[in-house]
Amino acid sequence: MMRRALVPVLPVLIVLAVTMLPAASADPVNVMEVGAYEGSIGASESITFQWVLYNNDSFPYLVTVIPIFAEGGDGIAVTPSESFISLDPGEHRTVEVKLSASQGVSTHHADLRVTFNMTRMDDPSQYMVVERSASMDVTALFERGGTKIFVWDNNLPAPLNTAWGTFIIELLGWIMVASLVHLVLFPLVGRIVKRTRIKVDDQLLRILRTPVLVVVVSFGLLDSLDILGIPADVYVSLWQLYEIVVIMVVAWTSYRIFNDIIIDFAGKWAAKTESGIDDVLVPLLHKAGLLIIPIFAAGAALSVVGIDLTLAVASLGVVGLVVGLAAQHSLGNLFSGILLMLDRPFKVGDVVRLDTGEICRVVKIGLRSTQLHNTFDHDIIILPNDMLANRKVENWSRPDNRHSQGTEVRVAYGTDLEKVHKLLLQVAHEHPDVIKEPGQMPYVRTAKLGESGVDFKVWYWVELKNMWRVASDMRTAVDKKLREEGIEIALPQRVITFNGSPSEEQ
Repeated sequence: MMRRALVPVLPVLIVLAVTMLPAASADPVNVMEVGAYEGSIGASESITFQWVLYNNDSFPYLVTVIPIFAEGGDGIAVTPSESFISLDPGEHRTVEVKLSASQGVSTHHADLRVTFNMTRMDDPSQYMVVERSASMDVTALFERGGTKIFVWDNNLPAPLNTAWGTFIIELLGWIMVASLVHLVLFPLVGRIVKRTRIKVDDQLLRILRTPVLVVVVSFGLLDSLDILGIPADVYVSLWQLYEIVVIMVVAWTSYRIFNDIIIDFAGKWAAKTESGIDDVLVPLLHKAGLLIIPIFAAGAALSVVGIDLTLAVASLGVVGLVVGLAAQHSLGNLFSGILLMLDRPFKVGDVVRLDTGEICRVVKIGLRSTQLHNTFDHDIIILPNDMLANRKVENWSRPDNRHSQGTEVRVAYGTDLEKVHKLLLQVAHEHPDVIKEPGQMPYVRTAKLGESGVDFKVWYWVELKNMWRVASDMRTAVDKKLREEGIEIALPQRVITFNGSPSEEQ
């Protein structure tokens, strides 16, 4: 039953198999065209033509690709993807031929002929030659020579209709255009932008005025020289020089915009904020701009003259890795400085107490280190940010510039403690620099019942700038007040017994 069912289907399968087989070819190696073989390019541009080689034979072949110009190959470089190709039976390979026009190429038509020499590898006597062709139109960067003034024919009388006369007239025309832009257009636009509220447009217009003049005059000179029909290599060199001038002008303009507008605005904005990170990052950004803009300008100028920067960029990457490994401690300080600025445990002007006991005022928070002014010894302590970020730091300026401190005193046993309490509170209230506001009123506490007396401590709030002077004043005032009231300030006492008879030694 199965065989009978397959009988009607067999003719259909055979037809499908035959149609799917590749078409038979008389050539052992086929050269098939891909896409169009006519095109057009301009100076400094390129175009690529492709062919596909397919080995129909049962023997391997060696194919030699030879591209030559049948006509108009001046100023065009020919680069095949492969010059020698080995094709096994049933193998196919794509061949590309790239045509690149030089910068000084002239306008013309070019015809390319590509010869494929195919030799059977097991029998060199068996070979064949196949030719394919392609054509393209090439357009020059500028048409050198002629007596046109801009786009108009020069019909002036001699000697103004000569090449030199046309050159002088066109150059004067470009100078006139540049003068109109510089002396008429920019002042006119300046009057318009002065009516706006923002000042950025005025600054931008003032910065662009000179660069535009330089670019227009330079281009006008180069365009006018084209009339004289100077040699192509000289004209290409002049064009490269013009490109370098434009790059330098753009770099200078970019720096002026960056420095006079962006950095100036960022500096004013940073001065209005309480954050310290912007005060440090703005100068850092300024220095980075001073470095990055010239580097990019130099790289662009070198690429104009044909210097490959790939190796230089790779070398910079390796150098950056080595420098990063060598400066990892400095980078740690850098990141710690950024974290200090973001976290903001203190700011410039705050009074802080280090875990080593020094009481300092913050002078500067840098990306690498922080400078502290020791208020007692009157010296500057410079701490790396990495070290400072891992230490305990008390900020006495937070949440405000008020500080709570106390004055201790010890009175003898038997003294009227209520009276001492009132006297100490009176002394604190009488001092003019002691803060007396709700929530920050002076108060007295019985601190300790000691061996030789009762310890009291009067607490009060003062401004940070007055804390040392007020502390000294309070000690003096407490001693004076207690003496006036006949209250004895207790001194350390010890009772020693000899042979059962007590004696008191003070």
